[in-house]
Amino acid sequence: MKSPTTILKLPGVRPTYIPIGYVAPGLVDACYTMDFLLLSTLQCFYTDSDCMNQLFYYMNRTSSANDSNLYAHSLIYNQTSTRFPPNTSVSSIVEEMMIEKWNISLSFPDYYEACAPTYCTYTRIKQAETFSELLVTLISTIGGLVMALRLITFQFVKIIFGLFQKKPKKQQQQQQVRRKLLDRFKMLLSKLITLLSVEMLNLNIFPARTFGSKINRITVKHLGQWSTRLYFILLSIIFVILTLYTAIQPQTLTKSFSTPSLNFYKNLMNRHSDELECPCSLISSPYNEYLQIQPIFHQICSSDLISNEWRLNITASLISNLSAYNQRDYRLFLSSHLQFLNGLSQLSMQT
Repeated sequence: MKSPTTILKLPGVRPTYIPIGYVAPGLVDACYTMDFLLLSTLQCFYTDSDCMNQLFYYMNRTSSANDSNLYAHSLIYNQTSTRFPPNTSVSSIVEEMMIEKWNISLSFPDYYEACAPTYCTYTRIKQAETFSELLVTLISTIGGLVMALRLITFQFVKIIFGLFQKKPKKQQQQQQVRRKLLDRFKMLLSKLITLLSVEMLNLNIFPARTFGSKINRITVKHLGQWSTRLYFILLSIIFVILTLYTAIQPQTLTKSFSTPSLNFYKNLMNRHSDELECPCSLISSPYNEYLQIQPIFHQICSSDLISNEWRLNITASLISNLSAYNQRDYRLFLSSHLQFLNGLSQLSMQT
């Protein structure tokens, strides 16, 4: 069971069991010295506590002369710079390795040099145009093609007729022959156009057996022709729909850059932070090449309160036979208390 640790009044140099002189805050009695330290707090060593003054007072009363080395700087509590209040147990501080916080220093240029990416890629989804924009684009494209074809065909016809007009006309007979040839060509072209028109109208890709044997041949022929026309109409509509779907569908664009420099990487990161991927050339790299971690320890670790010199000076006036002190007298544990604190601090800073 824990009980408060005290400092008893001592008449002269020999301790006696007389009323308590002072109850030390934060210090508790335990069966073992280590338990006494871990269960206690450092509240006695802070400036807002009169524990240090009382300790100096009773130490000076048992000392033959005042010694300036008896005094050490008390701990100062600042809630903005420490996460351990004065009433925090030593065991809680030790569990955190007596570390207040970690100062982490990261050098990104060093990290990028250690990473050394061989390439960087980013994938971007090209947004499709709206239907109105696509319609305007198609109309403008078709309109432009119509105008271009009209100009080209018009100029082409002028050039062809110009070539025929520039040739010399020596004889009337030759002109008549040429006219006959031209008339024949026109007639042939007219027949060809008529033939193509008739073939297109009479085109039938469905055989007669498709409609069965109960229908006469004339009806089968007409049904086949109309079926063929409907087939090509539907095929054209599907082709147009697929063309529009392909035009509207978003496209995925992937770009790759080989061995990018740090500045180029930063530019890519600013523009494509979410899509950018730059895998390192090495699977792993040592942290010490670009990362530095500096721990900041509890102020008790660097305080002169746990120094060997101060401990020897403040305990020099104690009776060598410590068993003469009462079990609850802090002076019985003072030396071991300070030694354990010193050892824990050194262990934390060297780990």
